[in-house]
Amino acid sequence: MTERVKGDVQYASGAAKEAAGAAIGNEQLKAEGTAAKVEGTARVEAAKAGGRAGGTGTELKGTVKEAGGNILDNQQMKAEGKTDKATGQGKCILCLIYVCHYLLSL
Repeated sequence: MTERVKGDVQYASGAAKEAAGAAIGNEQLKAEGTAAKVEGTARVEAAKAGGRAGGTGTELKGTVKEAGGNILDNQQMKAEGKTDKATGQGKCILCLIYVCHYLLSL
């Protein structure tokens, strides 16, 4: 299970605890739920940041590799660089999609 999914599960579990605590008048259960929601949100945000950084790093590596291939007239290096760039851009796009989905669910 990815960190994002773990964070979403933790958030949902916290929301359920919080609602149950509010329903039965148990302030401790409600507070535990609120804390779990905050931890879940933090976990999701950390995972998203890590994904963005990973995508940006892969894209940068591809740009450098592609430029090196151009300078050295090395077709294989140039092709590998283009692949890395596309992979990094794809990771960034996936992160953006996830962020939009998350914001729409609020």
